[in-house]
Amino acid sequence: MATHLKILSQYDIKSFECPPEFNGDERKRFFYLSKWANDLVKSFRTPTNKVGFVLQFGYFKAANKFFSATKFQRRDAEFVATRLNVSFATIDFKKYIRTTFERHQGIILKALGFQKFDEQSKKLIMEEALSLSSNQIKPHLMFISLVDFLREKRIEIPSYYKLSEVITDTLKKSEKKLLASVEKYTTPEEKNLLDELLKPDEEYLTEDKRDLKIKRYKLMLLKKSNQSTKPSRIKENITDLECLKTL
Repeated sequence: MATHLKILSQYDIKSFECPPEFNGDERKRFFYLSKWANDLVKSFRTPTNKVGFVLQFGYFKAANKFFSATKFQRRDAEFVATRLNVSFATIDFKKYIRTTFERHQGIILKALGFQKFDEQSKKLIMEEALSLSSNQIKPHLMFISLVDFLREKRIEIPSYYKLSEVITDTLKKSEKKLLASVEKYTTPEEKNLLDELLKPDEEYLTEDKRDLKIKRYKLMLLKKSNQSTKPSRIKENITDLECLKTL
């Protein structure tokens, strides 16, 4: 298994790691400041810190996730600067230093009743991921379920990288557990029967099909029953069922 599973497409990863794109009404709603927040912003020393805080606050209310200052939407920054009556030309997010950036995040989490995504949170979603993996849920659906789980638990949603790491590690553990169970509880005779299912079907032993690069295995042929009501198809289904019954 790869170091990290490819769970989302590059387009979806980019969308996940970028702030939401607001229309005019959404900007007014998500960047609205109540009295306590407005008073707090007024106490900040620089226009960059003021605008940076409001942007983080609005984006978190919308997505329950924090984003890099380099990805803040220009139109949102212009809107917030106008609302705060500061010059957009004075805003420089390179000066929105990490300590201030993270301190603002702590204020936002506390104000909105969310927990920071930390090692304890990671253990919690690892348990949830293990539960999902036991139900054979596909990785991208597991990703969506974990995001919903974090929202329900009011925990900050981390980066795609951190979530994909959790899912990859979980599936590796599940795979090891499954292989250990197969090794422990399967007899040599049963293993031989399973191996037979992974051999090419008998039709590929004929001279005209022997050299084909892509061959269908017996297991693949037994996976689905034909829904046709033609006698020949029904007979094929009966043959398959008899084969499965023997196994």
